[in-house]
Amino acid sequence: MFNLIIYPLPSFVKLQQERGLELNKDKSVCIVMGTKKQRMEAKEELRQTPLMCGDFETKEKENDKWLGQYLSGKSLADSVHTTVAAREGKIRGACLEIAHIVNDWRAKVVGGMETALMLWEKCIIPSLIHGAGNWLDISRATIKQLNTIQRWFLKIILQIGQGVPLAALTWESGLMDMELRVWQEKIILVLQIRSLNKETLARKIYEEQKKNNWPGLIKETKEICKALDIEDVNETMQNAKDYRNLVKLALKAKDKTINEELAKDKEKCKKIMKEGYGKKEYFAKKKIKDVREIFQTRTGMLPFAGNYSKDKRFSKTDWRCRCNNKTEDEKHILEECHLYEDIREKYENQLEEDEKLKEFFKDILKRRDEIDEKTKETGANVAASAAVI
Repeated sequence: MFNLIIYPLPSFVKLQQERGLELNKDKSVCIVMGTKKQRMEAKEELRQTPLMCGDFETKEKENDKWLGQYLSGKSLADSVHTTVAAREGKIRGACLEIAHIVNDWRAKVVGGMETALMLWEKCIIPSLIHGAGNWLDISRATIKQLNTIQRWFLKIILQIGQGVPLAALTWESGLMDMELRVWQEKIILVLQIRSLNKETLARKIYEEQKKNNWPGLIKETKEICKALDIEDVNETMQNAKDYRNLVKLALKAKDKTINEELAKDKEKCKKIMKEGYGKKEYFAKKKIKDVREIFQTRTGMLPFAGNYSKDKRFSKTDWRCRCNNKTEDEKHILEECHLYEDIREKYENQLEEDEKLKEFFKDILKRRDEIDEKTKETGANVAASAAVI
């Protein structure tokens, strides 16, 4: 929504003289909006008849900040994209600060990861999507950008690298898809406007938009409600509390579907997708170091060659297990590799538990390091003997 207020020039000049006001030339600008043809025509008209503000000519800008949002002359979609891009740097800086906080003093106590997620939800999200109720014609590129920021935050908190399945990040942490968060903001804005007195300006504009079926918030929320398979927020007679609960449940169901689609045919997601939707208990009940290790264990992100088929770290062994029979993947280690048979016996019938599975693979990696060290020593001895000969 954009409001343009035009003051009659004589009255404005008189007010300026009476009050001793002086306008800021840098902030008194104009943005030309509309179709390409409309913009070209408007710009030509401005060249011939400059738009004056008091005693000076206003400058045209492609985009400018207004009430915390950026307005772009290109399109509504570009306005949203520019707003998100302008906020991204500060948001990433705040995320790094959160990571520093939880690593500093929460790392050794239960609840470190819970603190990080709470700060994300209560501090970062409100700043990142402030005003999202008015984000019209938002593009897929902007939605992708928002989700990229959220996933980046989860990666730095979990200290996980490339290759992690996108579905695993949100399925395990319980953080909702960013597009759904924007949908929620739009629905809430409609509820707020409908609760206003009919004589208020916002309510009058809303009713006029609805009456004339104009493009905008009403049409978008109608489509959103259809996608969520719930009653249209513009028509519902439910009280706000009940309707908000309905929306909350619908968004969770939609988020679950999105995650399931992302996890489809992903080998690393098979284990976690067997469990229910929502934040997993270990995020709240384990120390942050243990949360990271359990997450890596559950999502196939441990440093085994089979988990990183393109990582050059494993090229020296040609991605093979130390037994040299098969590729070093978790299935081979769990079921048949003779090098780790005694470790499997130690944890027999216990590997369904996340904590035991984590300890099992920790012992496996320790054994692998010992094998590598012995191999290195043997190679060094052989080289030394050859040098003597």
